[in-house]
Amino acid sequence: MSDETIKIFDRSEQEEVSFEQELKETESLIAQMYLQKENGNLDKARSLGKIMAEESIRNDGEFVFGYDTKENDTVVLQRRLLLIYTVRFGFYKFCPNQVLAETARNQFLTVIEQQAPHIYQVLQQNAAFSYYNLCIRSSANAVECIGATFAELCGHTGEPDYQELGKALYLHFLDLVSKKVDELQFQVD
Repeated sequence: MSDETIKIFDRSEQEEVSFEQELKETESLIAQMYLQKENGNLDKARSLGKIMAEESIRNDGEFVFGYDTKENDTVVLQRRLLLIYTVRFGFYKFCPNQVLAETARNQFLTVIEQQAPHIYQVLQQNAAFSYYNLCIRSSANAVECIGATFAELCGHTGEPDYQELGKALYLHFLDLVSKKVDELQFQVD
């Protein structure tokens, strides 16, 4: 290889372009945050996060939808984890933009950490969310996959009753988030 064919990579040009792009994105985010604060959406998103967190940690809350007294502790735990996963997913699905979804999510997790540290600890140590994320991202039928994953996490792999329960819980919890977002009447600009 001759000296003429060697190209020297000038890192400063790439860093300059990257910095400029990052600066534009930051300015855009700040403008979006300001707009969402001014129109009251940030407060609504915080409220959404708080309401859904309190629902998620209540022992008589929505996670017991369709509860059967024969369910063991593993199934009860998986119900709550599916609720929490679905609520977080629902923020991104139903909030008008990512700033509001992130705000709701952050408030949601803060409330759970403060009011139910034992549940928060389980969230940090449990892999259920990773499995559900795989369903959402890579499955042609995410609802079926979530049902099957729920059954597996409950220790009832392939059992139709648990698969149906997982699907029903997921759809019910998703509907809860949708309704709560609608009730809060976010401003859409």
